[in-house]
Amino acid sequence: MKKLNLILTIVLAFALWSCEDGESAFEFDNQGTSTSGSIAKFQIDSKYLYVVEENSLSIYDVTDFEQLSQLSKVYVDREVETLFRLGDILYLGTTSGVLFYDITNVNQPSYVSSYDHITACDPVVSDGSYAYSTLRSSNTCGGGSDVLDIINLSDISAPSLTASYDVASPYGLVLFDNYLYVGQGLNGMKVFDITDVTAVTEVVSYDEITAIDFIRDGENLIITTRTGLVQAKVGTDGTLSVLSKINY
Repeated sequence: MKKLNLILTIVLAFALWSCEDGESAFEFDNQGTSTSGSIAKFQIDSKYLYVVEENSLSIYDVTDFEQLSQLSKVYVDREVETLFRLGDILYLGTTSGVLFYDITNVNQPSYVSSYDHITACDPVVSDGSYAYSTLRSSNTCGGGSDVLDIINLSDISAPSLTASYDVASPYGLVLFDNYLYVGQGLNGMKVFDITDVTAVTEVVSYDEITAIDFIRDGENLIITTRTGLVQAKVGTDGTLSVLSKINY
């Protein structure tokens, strides 16, 4: 509960700070959703706030930030780590698989299906056709291998594994057109060409950028690293040009 209160406080403070003369200056992307990283535990759009805690998914009405109301809460029988939204589907990354929830009715989020995997830390993103999930084994994430799984969503009621690729210590990830960027912490980061998901190829690696997660901002990427923030412009070939850095 303390974690949730902190999240709500941050979100509401930002939203109120963004208001001017009663009009919200909050900006959303083309699906009406705010941008967040792949290891985020909440998503927000112009009407709703979606939050995951260890074993639950909650949805709040935020049309009036002074009268925040909880619309629904669903308990999940797994340890939930991350949340990603695309359209009316929420992707919950858990320690044992990716769960898919339909939020067409926000008052009653409905479980659709799951893609199960070995115990591991599990951020996930999607383009609607495929979900991309990194599995990292460590002392806190459980045993197993460090891999990138690509999950076929042509039938979301029965997701299936299309391909799996070895990636050392993968953390967060982000899609950028035909490129997938994967953070690797102390191992840097990699850029993959995913034009053919059955034959993913590495475009380039950046050992000096100890990436943990990413936010896409137009043609740029904001990269959270072990030592600060990096803003980089993405080239048409997927390579990066660093624009600025903030160390902390």
